Amino acid sequence: MIKRRRADIAIIGAGMVGLAQAALLATRMPKLKIALLEAAAEIAPTTEGDYEARVVALTRASQSLLEEVGAWEAIAAQRLCPYTDMRVWDADGTGRIHFGCREIGEPNLGHIVENSVVVNALRDVVENLPNVELELGFRTEHWWRDCKLWNLQPRSEFPRLDDELPQMSEIVQAPLLIGADGARSQVRDQLQIETEDTDYQQQAIVTVVRTEKDHANTAWQSFLKTGPVAFLPLAGLGDLQHSAIVWSADDDLAQELLLLDDSAFALYLERATGGRLGTVECSRPRQSFPLRARHAQSYIGDGAVLVGDAAHNIHPLAGQGVNLGLRDVAVLAEEIQRGLKRNLPVGDPSTLKRYQRRRRADNMATLKAMSNFKSLFGEGALHWRWLRNTGLNMVDASPLLKKRIIMRAMAI
Repeated sequence: MIKRRRADIAIIGAGMVGLAQAALLATRMPKLKIALLEAAAEIAPTTEGDYEARVVALTRASQSLLEEVGAWEAIAAQRLCPYTDMRVWDADGTGRIHFGCREIGEPNLGHIVENSVVVNALRDVVENLPNVELELGFRTEHWWRDCKLWNLQPRSEFPRLDDELPQMSEIVQAPLLIGADGARSQVRDQLQIETEDTDYQQQAIVTVVRTEKDHANTAWQSFLKTGPVAFLPLAGLGDLQHSAIVWSADDDLAQELLLLDDSAFALYLERATGGRLGTVECSRPRQSFPLRARHAQSYIGDGAVLVGDAAHNIHPLAGQGVNLGLRDVAVLAEEIQRGLKRNLPVGDPSTLKRYQRRRRADNMATLKAMSNFKSLFGEGALHWRWLRNTGLNMVDASPLLKKRIIMRAMAI
């Protein structure tokens, strides 16, 4: 027997972006019925007694979106760390720059929040929305083979239903499919959308450390020739001495760093920061993942659209990846709402094309900027070192230019 469920929109992927997309659509358009489908059998809870190594640096625009859907209050009640300053320097030279929230009259530059804190707050929101149905353990790799998921657009080129369906198949029928299933998106693959890929030949090593000195609600970032090291401040467990580490290290160095014991790795971190935060003590196991840039050549398919990492994946050195995904979420919701007001079907091609026009150029510009930064700070030649150090010091001496950079980074 084949079970059929109908929805106005099916979203694949219940990570941060997919949950935010479901919450925003359901909040703004309560008449829509949304199916949120996640391959994982469960969503990991927030660690009570220790910090998680994977964090996000949420901008003011991202905070506003989370406030609108009702997730921010729960995030703030649990734990987050507003950062008021950012200090960046070239470890191989004299260039440095300081960004401070006081320069633009704001209380902070953003918030460092653990991934699981945001995900669990959004999940609580979604589970209390009557027009969203969240299903975990949804086997997305079999969508079209056994019709676990089906898109019934009349013009669809997907295979037709036939007599070979398994007896217990389930069909989710929806005129619009949103792929929010990450950098290895199967929605993107099923739509046969090509990507432009760049392998940075680096690994991001993430962990949590405790430092001798307080982090002073400051994000510290040192640019080494082999990749940037960031200390991102954490708060909520009784002190200001914990930071999340993101070290984007060249592959060979990354392998060496992962083999070190905790004390040796901590010594490397002290040297990378020039001892600015005193001695360092590791408090969480190290994790790593390869760094690649990936940009879909199209964000839309027949009755389908990509958001977040499914559409674009960038270098983490500026912490903009999730924020770009949440901007996708906001713009797609705006365009769907605009289309419905014009009595267009929820997945009308003109709606999806407007979304793509508004988001692809912005994402492409950010992706190129991050790649250029990575290349510039990876150069060891004397003239390149002079150029980047001079550039950093010139920007630091220009309040107007710094203000523009901060406002752009905060998306305000």
